[in-house]
Amino acid sequence: MVTRQRGMTLPELLSAMCVVAIVLAAAVPSFAAMFTRLRVQGASAEFGTDLQYARSEAIRQHLPVSMDTNAAGDGYAITVNGEALKTVTLPPGVTVTASTSVAYDAMRALAQPADQAFVFAASDDSVQLRVSSNVMGRAQLCVLAGSVPGYSAC
Repeated sequence: MVTRQRGMTLPELLSAMCVVAIVLAAAVPSFAAMFTRLRVQGASAEFGTDLQYARSEAIRQHLPVSMDTNAAGDGYAITVNGEALKTVTLPPGVTVTASTSVAYDAMRALAQPADQAFVFAASDDSVQLRVSSNVMGRAQLCVLAGSVPGYSAC
């Protein structure tokens, strides 16, 4: 009676592990680029939402509200009469145009200056998204550099 051998031999196992390692080595850089793109996309989308929040607070409180990026370009704050309503620190590897601001007036919540733009970028500048606010406070997102699905080019 002949007994059958079960399992894999050592050379077969090593060959399979080499194939898996080669596939993973090719896939890891694309995952890193995807995570960078998602960080920039998430930060800029949150900023666009916060622009709308700042405008709605100007209407609700009948006070001027401003949204200012910090000098380092790694965060921003929404303030009313010098008091912070919200302070945001951007994720690592994401920056925004430094020392830029937009303010909404108390009467009509119009943006000053009109058509202000904020650029969100990855630290290696592989992805850049621009968030702009028109005079009515409407936020628009567009792609300056890189490829971001779902957004048009500026």
